Amino acid sequence: MPNLPHPHPAIVLSVVSHGHRDMVQRLLEDVARLGEEGVSRVVLTLNQPEPPLQTPEGGWPFVLEIRHNPTPLGFSANHNAALANAGEPFVCIVNPDVVLRRGNPFPALIEAARRPGVGLAYPTQLDETGAVQDSEREVPTPWSLLLRYAVRRRETRAEWVNGAMWMLPAEAWRSIGGLNPAYFMYC
Repeated sequence: MPNLPHPHPAIVLSVVSHGHRDMVQRLLEDVARLGEEGVSRVVLTLNQPEPPLQTPEGGWPFVLEIRHNPTPLGFSANHNAALANAGEPFVCIVNPDVVLRRGNPFPALIEAARRPGVGLAYPTQLDETGAVQDSEREVPTPWSLLLRYAVRRRETRAEWVNGAMWMLPAEAWRSIGGLNPAYFMYC
């Protein structure tokens, strides 16, 4: 009999807070509601001091590892440090302002990330009104920016996607050596 993958593989979630304690609290409560179909471990990096989270009665249903940075680091450096020794089969980067309103995104992200040739999966992002957010772009060049902002041409290729929520097979994460720390934030 072939080895079938566990229906809910282990996921490590990396979240970085820059004083976003209330957003992180809400996000972790959303993740906790998913139960065993969600995340097995969360690495929360505090890029600046902030009040502690309120642990729910009975504790979190995942391992919560909190890291305190002595000095603030950028997006790439923070997530690289958080995921450096990930033993879980999937790594997921999530911004603290993500709200999991429409159910559990993780099974679909894992399914997408498992497809041959896929190295990164991400959900469709919606704003507060339910409208699809502009989160996919062409690689920024002077020409693409001119077309986007001066001519108002809608971009047609997704060569770049914002880092609000990314799911990667840990093997893909390790093969690229994490994110390029030369990118402090977006570019």
